[in-house]
Parts: sequence; structure tokens; C-alpha cells
Amino acid sequence: MAGPRRERGFSAGYLAIGGENTTLLSSVSMEGMGPSLAVEGATNSEVFEAYVERVLAPMLRRGQVVMDNLSAHKGERVTDLSTDI
Repeated sequence: MAGPRRERGFSAGYLAIGGENTTLLSSVSMEGMGPSLAVEGATNSEVFEAYVERVLAPMLRRGQVVMDNLSAHKGERVTDLSTDI
């Protein structure tokens, strides 16, 4: 049986780490890594829109936008920002 949550360490195939998580928003192209942004905590539509508008969009060229299925990537604002390029 596992010990208290903060005392488990490595158990059940994963490393139990306490505290906040950090999300890394990034891009990749045939040329390599693109602009990135580290965010404390989880990402929602508002955070992703800010990343696209202020970090990613200024560096994009026509035809470079590909999104995955994360719901935060599907907002109308993200679509507008990526099609304005």
C-alpha cells in the first residue's frame, strides 16, 4: 500500500511530485523549435490565445499553422489570429 501522498516518491510507475505544474506552449517546424512560452499551471483558451497573439503569430509565415485537438486550441479567437497571417 502506498504511503501518504507527499511521501510516496516513485510508485505505481510514475514519479509523484507535489506542487504546481508548468505548461510549455511551443511550436515546431521543419526548421526546428519555434517560439515558446512557459506558464505556471494549466492552459485554458485565454492563455493559449495570448500565446498565439503575442508570441507565435508575429513569427509565423503563411501555411505554418497546425493545431491539435485540445479544446483550448479551438476558440474562435485562435482561428481568427491564425487565419490573419
